[in-house]
Amino acid sequence: MAKWILNRPKKHAYASEITVARYLKNLSDDWLIVWGFFYKDDQGTEREGDFLILAPIGGLLVLEVKGGTPRHFSPTGAWEGGDNDNPISQLDGEWGSVIRDIKGTALSHVFIAKALCYPDGDAAPDEERWHGLDRSRILTGNELKNGRLFMAAMQRFFSRGAKDGHLKTVDDDVRAAFLQLYGHGRDPEALREFLDHTEERFRQQIVADYRLLDLLRANQQLLVEGGPGCGKSWYALEQARRYAAKDMRVLFLVYNLAITEVMRNEVKRDPSLKDESGAPLISVMNYEEVAALILGEPIESLAPQQGAPRQETSTFYDVTLPSLVLEALRNPSRCAGLPKYDALVVDEGQDHDTELPPEVAKQFPEAACGWWSIYWRMLKHETLAPMAIFFDRAQRPAFRRANGFLPERIQGLLSQPALVTLDQSLRYTRPVYEFLQSLDGDGTSDLVAAMGDGRSLPEGPEVELYEAAMSTEDLHEQVASIIRKWEEEGYCQPRDVLILHARTDLESSALGPTEKIGSYPLRTEEINHQFAVGHNSIHKAKGLDSRAVILVDVQHPYKAMLGADDRSTLFMGASRARQLLAVVGETNEADQRN
Repeated sequence: MAKWILNRPKKHAYASEITVARYLKNLSDDWLIVWGFFYKDDQGTEREGDFLILAPIGGLLVLEVKGGTPRHFSPTGAWEGGDNDNPISQLDGEWGSVIRDIKGTALSHVFIAKALCYPDGDAAPDEERWHGLDRSRILTGNELKNGRLFMAAMQRFFSRGAKDGHLKTVDDDVRAAFLQLYGHGRDPEALREFLDHTEERFRQQIVADYRLLDLLRANQQLLVEGGPGCGKSWYALEQARRYAAKDMRVLFLVYNLAITEVMRNEVKRDPSLKDESGAPLISVMNYEEVAALILGEPIESLAPQQGAPRQETSTFYDVTLPSLVLEALRNPSRCAGLPKYDALVVDEGQDHDTELPPEVAKQFPEAACGWWSIYWRMLKHETLAPMAIFFDRAQRPAFRRANGFLPERIQGLLSQPALVTLDQSLRYTRPVYEFLQSLDGDGTSDLVAAMGDGRSLPEGPEVELYEAAMSTEDLHEQVASIIRKWEEEGYCQPRDVLILHARTDLESSALGPTEKIGSYPLRTEEINHQFAVGHNSIHKAKGLDSRAVILVDVQHPYKAMLGADDRSTLFMGASRARQLLAVVGETNEADQRN
């Protein structure tokens, strides 16, 4: 995608400019484009031009965009629109100002072309005149839409600057001079500072909103519901810290391994979360680890082998595992050896079933609230204990049992629950928020509705959309080039990037079994330096977020037919990004070729 310097917000641009920008963004990343630049006309009046386009070959193009088609009334000499003057006059004023601006810079040796763009009109390239204008200086809609015709038009505009029939290549010195002159705030250091400041704003906003927990401190038991982006996981960690500050031993329950490790590391880094003997006051576990603790043996020794039929695996986790755990809890000697906690905090509560399959529920009537009945047995005072449960019904995966999570059932069994709703999205920039809003439809309507008001979100880079390469090798290079571009432009470091795929493991994803993407190693327990890139499954990344996210193994949001599951998967993956988001999506055409 072309590199942009945006001086004009899209919402303040004319529809014709937005149309042009939509096509220009498909140019390769060796094109530099300024949208909105200021100049002074011959009378010294401050005006604004539309586009400056620095091509990799040929030079710099001053492009003025006009809506509709040009119309000239010859008896009066007036042109429709604006000040009734010939549109070429305005273009000449912009072109002249650019010539003056670049004097004495490396750009002064570059050919400066000029053109009017009429995205609503079509014309044959060999016409001499078009609606009374010199055709050689006109870019029309059919040329914008067709890559071959567009490049022929660029050749036409820059041909006057050719030497011996050859266009001059634009070198790095010229690009640097262009950025210095027109790319205010676009250098890597300034961009990194802007994004770092946004990260700090996110942190400050979440910390400031912990005051909600201050207001609720008199409530012994909390059920907190909030949509994507409202910081539920960090609220949960903060509440666990507050329990620990009262010398309570806390069971902090999360659902998947990835977020387990993140929260465990957060707890380890805080020396205040230990008792006098140095033992941690907060025990971070996922539900499988709780089950293994009760059974006294690792789940891996009981679960089906990797690659087992899906039905066999589902039966184990839905029926066999809870049955084994509940049977162990009927053993008094087994229960006597288990640790007992003072308080419970649960993140992503919607992923923990409140109802077990009928055959299990019938055999174990004491499990009236599914897995929650198991968790409460780990507490000294069971349903009377202090607890905080954070959840979002809309984020329960579609492939999980319908009605498997009912917060009303939990609420009915607790002694003094208070139900709280978080209704503000905190940690997205405007472009990421707007992209998530654009995914509204079957499978995501509840998720989008829960996002809250995005009017005061910070600015940030636009979401990048790519058509996925067909081969694994080319896909690796495509993803690596995105990381490399973000790194070179100052947006982030490789360690800030999280690659998410839609499969259960990396080996079965489009990336295949690999230890690196291009020159970037994938992060592991052993490899965790600043150049290592994170990776995970979309469905295992709930509760995680990252400054930068790249999605693979998903459908292209605008070039594929999205079903409810496709849209939900896209949303869940994209909602992990705070500031930078790239979607490397598959198209229906790609599916057919595969």
